[in-house]
Amino acid sequence: MKKALVMLMVVALFAGVLGFTPVRAAEGAIVQITIGSTKATINSKAVVLDQPPLIESGRTLVPFRFIGEAIGAQIGWNPAKKSVSYVLGNKNIVLTIGSVTAIVNGVKTTLDVAPKILPTGRTVVPIRFISESIGAKVDWNATTRMVTVTVAAAKPSWSTPIKIVLSAPFTGSGSILGTYCKGGAQLAVDEINAAGGVNGAKLDLITYDDQANASTAATVVRRALDSDKAVAIFGPNMSAAVLGVHALAQQAKVPMLVGATSPSLRYDTTHNDYLFRLRADDGVKVAQQVKYIVEILKAKKPGIILGSDDYCTSALAVAKQAFEKYGIKIVDIESMKEGDKDVTAQVTKLKNAGIDVLVGLTHEPEAAGVMLKVRQLKLAVPIVGFSAWGVPAFTDLAGDAAIGVISVQGFNPADTDPTVKKFVDAYKAKWGMEPSDPAQCYYDGVYLLKKAIETAGSTDPVKIDEALKTVEYTGVQGLMKCDALHNFTNICYISQFNGKTWKVISKIP
Repeated sequence: MKKALVMLMVVALFAGVLGFTPVRAAEGAIVQITIGSTKATINSKAVVLDQPPLIESGRTLVPFRFIGEAIGAQIGWNPAKKSVSYVLGNKNIVLTIGSVTAIVNGVKTTLDVAPKILPTGRTVVPIRFISESIGAKVDWNATTRMVTVTVAAAKPSWSTPIKIVLSAPFTGSGSILGTYCKGGAQLAVDEINAAGGVNGAKLDLITYDDQANASTAATVVRRALDSDKAVAIFGPNMSAAVLGVHALAQQAKVPMLVGATSPSLRYDTTHNDYLFRLRADDGVKVAQQVKYIVEILKAKKPGIILGSDDYCTSALAVAKQAFEKYGIKIVDIESMKEGDKDVTAQVTKLKNAGIDVLVGLTHEPEAAGVMLKVRQLKLAVPIVGFSAWGVPAFTDLAGDAAIGVISVQGFNPADTDPTVKKFVDAYKAKWGMEPSDPAQCYYDGVYLLKKAIETAGSTDPVKIDEALKTVEYTGVQGLMKCDALHNFTNICYISQFNGKTWKVISKIP
């Protein structure tokens, strides 16, 4: 008989709500109850209590089990001591039936009203004390007699380092860009770690040389996925390399955030949910390049010098379409391969064609070679190059031959925007040199990843990927937000080189 009575009491204590799935502690909750009513809501979902809340000595009492599960706490009952308990995070609360003494994390405190067992057999406890003891907010509406308890979602804390991989060219074609890729990413990682990391965990940046080669990049990406277990991959930075490896990230369901700018990497072409771009693609920049040539320079007979890989040929497709919209015919297109040193024949043909503007669509070393030959052969027309023509990797090689060149840039360290200036100053202080495109996009990218992890509340790459599609972050490149093409920004500059710096003509948008 005694055993049966104890079992009956346990059932009574733990009863209190019908059709209710307990909230998980990490999710947070908004709980609303009304005095005298069995109708309640948890995160706007209706639930039914089998014991309505009541007021005693000015305090609201609610069913013991209901409030515990509603706020995501673990609940307990000690029949010998007639005590109930709640555990949530680092809080441990113990109350005793009929006693105004409660214990919170081992410390005694006095209640205004004691928990009790009603004649119906239901156990009720003071809702405000329980809620506020675990850090929840409690609101009372005297008109509706409604109590609202708001429990913030728990912030996860991790101790294991969060591994991310950077794939960038440190040797081979485009090797000078690897320094900037790593410089921007490492600066962000070090800043984040110094500020406490991501939910308490440090970021661990692992860097590999992909040699701007698709085959080497594939080896790097497989290592990042299989051995390093990276939660995200930054790079490759060269478009041709990305085209060769992005499917690996898609198959593994790991986000890949790149600074490569070929329009071929847009989502409507790749259909890769795990591929994101961290700077404006050349579909945007080349369109602005043509607009400047036609509307500002008033050129009518453009000639193009063209590289051979996807980065260059994709830009040509955009340029052709843009010029056609203005009803302008390209007078001459001369091609060169990456690594070509002598472009005498190409520049001579462009000059003889009577062009009134030279449009540069090549990589940096080739751009420098073209400009040296342009000056030697005295081709006296405006020179307007796309993004590769607007970085130190080009001007350092071209020297004075680069003076007067106009470029559509993804980044300009001369920008006086406070956020840009702060980044430039921090980069110079850490690395002893001025940042260049694409340093800014990998810096922004690491901060975007941090926000995505915090938003997802997880280091699961699939959840991070979903968060990347919705988060917003204001960085060096302004507002970063994933669009339908999986581009985070369309910002670019029209600038002209004066021999020392790039003077900003306009910033778009």
